[in-house]
Amino acid sequence: MRSYEAPNFDHPVFDRDGIFLEPSDKEELLGALAAIACNFPAQPKVDDDLREKAIAIALNLDPLHFNSRQANEALTHGNIPQKTGYFDSLSLVSETLWSAASLLTDDPIEPEEKKLAGYLMELSLVLHPDPAEKRLAAYEAATKDLPLAWSNFISLDPIEKQSTTRSNNWKREAIELLRRPTPANNGMVEPGNLSTTDSHSATSETDENSGTRLQKSSGADRPEPAMRPLPDNFEPITRSIQTLRNATSISGTTLSGVFTLKIRKAETSEERDLLTSSRGEFAGNLPVPIISSADGPNFDGMRMLEYDVLPADLEWIEDTVAEFSFKSDQAPSKPWSVNTTAARLPAIALLQSALTGKEINEDIVLGGGKRTMPGNIEENIQAARLLGRPYLMVPVGIRNDLMAYLNRTGDLDILFKPELITFNESSAINKMTSPTGKAWLKASESFAEIMRASERMPLTDLATNTKIQERLKAILETAPDHLSAKAMLEYGKKARAN
Repeated sequence: MRSYEAPNFDHPVFDRDGIFLEPSDKEELLGALAAIACNFPAQPKVDDDLREKAIAIALNLDPLHFNSRQANEALTHGNIPQKTGYFDSLSLVSETLWSAASLLTDDPIEPEEKKLAGYLMELSLVLHPDPAEKRLAAYEAATKDLPLAWSNFISLDPIEKQSTTRSNNWKREAIELLRRPTPANNGMVEPGNLSTTDSHSATSETDENSGTRLQKSSGADRPEPAMRPLPDNFEPITRSIQTLRNATSISGTTLSGVFTLKIRKAETSEERDLLTSSRGEFAGNLPVPIISSADGPNFDGMRMLEYDVLPADLEWIEDTVAEFSFKSDQAPSKPWSVNTTAARLPAIALLQSALTGKEINEDIVLGGGKRTMPGNIEENIQAARLLGRPYLMVPVGIRNDLMAYLNRTGDLDILFKPELITFNESSAINKMTSPTGKAWLKASESFAEIMRASERMPLTDLATNTKIQERLKAILETAPDHLSAKAMLEYGKKARAN
């Protein structure tokens, strides 16, 4: 049987100079590709053809990417690569690849980004248990005029591997889907609209290969959630996360505090009624009811939290509810509510932590929602500072607001305590449920030295200093998501230019 063969790097998959991902998004994509090669040696879905494809894309995107280089070296010599961090679920890898493809096909679409998106979509579909029809349609729309030429840069096994069979099957199904004379699938799917929460009717079928009963749900089709009986001596599972919340009933005030999940036994008749309705109406929402703590605030808006944003292999507990609460020293005594859209991300991290046993990272304050933060940037940072944690994770989209504030005020102190780290959805959940990485710790050491130097020279002058700028660049080489370093470097370059 043929084993792994290194890709042909003399034949580029795409022109990396035409790819304009944010550093944090690029780093997460590279991590997912390396994980395909490193983290699933015994998983039947991940064969050598799939590993070759992942490494070809990763090292085309970044020829110096460490995990991908060590994976290619180990596999070429018949060894199992060292496992990488974060990506321990094929579902998470699949969603990360699809999210990257979504970013690459946002308007305005660049030719090289569209080309890369097609390859990522195929890998995502191969790893997904049962993709939604809209994803298949988007895949066909994105690759119809740009056929995927895998054989130009990797040597596919002449005896078709499982991953190749799955990709060919999805391709045929996607072509057939677009031929159907229906309004939704009439070849009108735009590749830039790659939603992960596509709607389906709630019908069931049986998977021929596994016998798993599948639920057609809002979001990608997934197996019905695995449920285990409630133990007789069940103790509530509690997880908490340091975060910022927008108090919608107090003139939009941003509050810092502790967001807590408690998975506990359903106690009242109302809660038991919710259990029954949750099972009977399961169509993509969580398999357990979400309720607000009696102490407040109101989280009713989160009851429709989607099931498909969590790993498919989580095991839920029967006859339990997920109770959320938020406590803040700045909260009013009167009843109040919070912006539940922004609460979605920490809720997902808490659920994943509670159901997998992974601990929440106490070094991090999680700020904002998927793309934005409530209020202005300085208000959020000041609120996070009250929690005394070293890092504040913020959405990539706030970078322009931050630079506008720095250029207007010169207040570089705001970058130091806490240090700002950018995230997208899946990277935030991974980092909130993992120990603080060495790259962040090393970056913090360098940043602390810069702050000590500010005792002799103002930060605005240090930002323009050549040696300080070199140090900031070194931080970004190992921690490309370190927004504080990136913002100080950008400020200094603009100041020098002026």
